[in-house]
Amino acid sequence: MNQLLNQGRQALSAGEWELEVLNLIAEGRNNEEIAEKLFLSIRTVEKHLTNIYQKLGISGKSARAFAASYSIKNNLSAVEK
Repeated sequence: MNQLLNQGRQALSAGEWELEVLNLIAEGRNNEEIAEKLFLSIRTVEKHLTNIYQKLGISGKSARAFAASYSIKNNLSAVEK
């Protein structure tokens, strides 16, 4: 599991937009709110999420929750643990 997290951190460090989306996911925002806040289309937010999930090696219904948890646990977000 630690190896997966380390790989995810390295992979995510490449995309600033992906980190921004991940931070907003950790805050509990939905795709529409993220799009509005970042001045992106909802489709662009969805694409960033797809990239995040792919880089973290996750999928399915719990992927969003895992991504939010990953962001918080690895100090990638402003949300407190």
